[in-house]
Amino acid sequence: VVTNMVLNPVKNSVEAIADQGEVTIYSRLDRSEPQDHPVLIVEVSDDGEGISADNLSKVTEPFFSTKTKDKGLGLGLSTVRGMIEEAGGSLSIDSEPGRGTKISIAIPTPLSPVLADNAA
Repeated sequence: VVTNMVLNPVKNSVEAIADQGEVTIYSRLDRSEPQDHPVLIVEVSDDGEGISADNLSKVTEPFFSTKTKDKGLGLGLSTVRGMIEEAGGSLSIDSEPGRGTKISIAIPTPLSPVLADNAA
């Protein structure tokens, strides 16, 4: 499930950089909040075209897309957001036109605190 949550943002970033640019994927376990389980943080960022402020508030709505119709239906980020929220996590998107986009995914892990300590 986590793979599906990350693949769509990666695909979007690759499309945003067109012929040149950089996509970065960063992950870590966050143990900073008092909780039963650590939270997996995955960030996908690119230095592509970015998203306008008007569109940024809409990109996780079903059937909204900034792409041409032949590039998708606008269900990717909506589906990803639904999966993340169903898992008890959160999705945030920061973007600036001409500077790129960063999508941050936070998902509670199914690991017990003991297993998580050994996994890091």
